[in-house]
Amino acid sequence: MLRASERFHGTGVTVNAADPGLVATDLGRAIPHQGLFGILRQSMRAAFFMTPQQGALNPLYVATDPLLVKTTGRFFRPVGVEAPVSRRAANRTLQ
Repeated sequence: MLRASERFHGTGVTVNAADPGLVATDLGRAIPHQGLFGILRQSMRAAFFMTPQQGALNPLYVATDPLLVKTTGRFFRPVGVEAPVSRRAANRTLQ
């Protein structure tokens, strides 16, 4: 993201990252969830995970908020909270 942000600097294109957070989706539906793990998974999902609609809010916010039209190279946690880019993401060797 940081390299892309630099690459498009001055072109009017902005590049940001938006974490949707913990979202209760069916992506793991093919994985068997039986016994205690299954019970824990369902409990955690109900207590801590967002609905897909809620999970969509952060990416939508970052993509459409007029106040961010010139913001680039930033990382946003749900919902719209700017957070520092991780050390790994900022590491030029890993990019």
